[in-house]
Amino acid sequence: MLSRHFYLYDLSYNKPSSGKYLRRLFVKNPGYIILGGGTIIRKGADESYLKLLNESIKVWPNAKTATIGPGVAEPDFADFIGFPIDVEGWKKFLNQSNFISVRGVRSKRLLDSWHLNKEVNIIHDPAIWFTREKFNKKRMQKRIGVNFADIGNRIYGKNQDLIKDFASGFVKMLQKDGWTVFLYPTAKSDMEYMLNKIGLKNILGVNTYSNYTDIESSLDFLESMDIFVGQRLHSIIFAATVSTPFFALEYEPKTKDFLETINVSDNSEQVDRLNIRVIMNKIEAIYSNLDIEQSKLNDRMKKAKKEQRECLDLFLNSI
Repeated sequence: MLSRHFYLYDLSYNKPSSGKYLRRLFVKNPGYIILGGGTIIRKGADESYLKLLNESIKVWPNAKTATIGPGVAEPDFADFIGFPIDVEGWKKFLNQSNFISVRGVRSKRLLDSWHLNKEVNIIHDPAIWFTREKFNKKRMQKRIGVNFADIGNRIYGKNQDLIKDFASGFVKMLQKDGWTVFLYPTAKSDMEYMLNKIGLKNILGVNTYSNYTDIESSLDFLESMDIFVGQRLHSIIFAATVSTPFFALEYEPKTKDFLETINVSDNSEQVDRLNIRVIMNKIEAIYSNLDIEQSKLNDRMKKAKKEQRECLDLFLNSI
């Protein structure tokens, strides 16, 4: 999205000192320090992303700053999982930014409530850039992709066992109802979790997809599914980009941020409230109206991508 207009140099959050020598040689006077996507407006000024931003500003004091598409941690949930957000620290950074855009409507509402000194725009999740304009009607073969992930206790209910218990029974029920099940990971740890920790490898007939690092291949795979049920936010977003109707397993408020922004809030449930029969009924309802659901999702995703382009143009025109 930005690489067409900027030469981008990534600063590692996990290892910020990595590449420090090369930066001294080659990154002399960057035009911008950009805070990108992910739920990274969180934690405090002496830790995490805000610390890295403040240190970068000290190194390159003449660089402008911009916020392009991150999500904002909801304070109550951040406190609940032990990562409270330093509102004043973030306000100081954001008020100095030349441009602010966030992932979705909930993130915007939070920043608007902080009374910043400039407008907060919605650029949507960066992954929406991959939205395909046209879609192929489903073949109605009862093919379903599923994703479960080990997020630890940083989830609604703080009980990962609820997901494990649900997942096994859910996959068995899908098979009983005639569905062909495919496991889709967004990271290597997802497949390990699904196969071994949940034990889905012990269920005969469960298929796996492994080429998750190839975005186009992953999108083709998700397009071949009739329906997708997923936990990781970007597994859901990728399904949406190819107009595959989905049901989201909400583990953090960021899932709601995406769902509300594209107006599909009915297609989800929190992971501490999962009920196999209720979700099976929802899947059956989606499947019985698959053409309509596809068309509706495609319209909403194309609208989001159009808004994303407009917001990006707004930023580029401000330079």
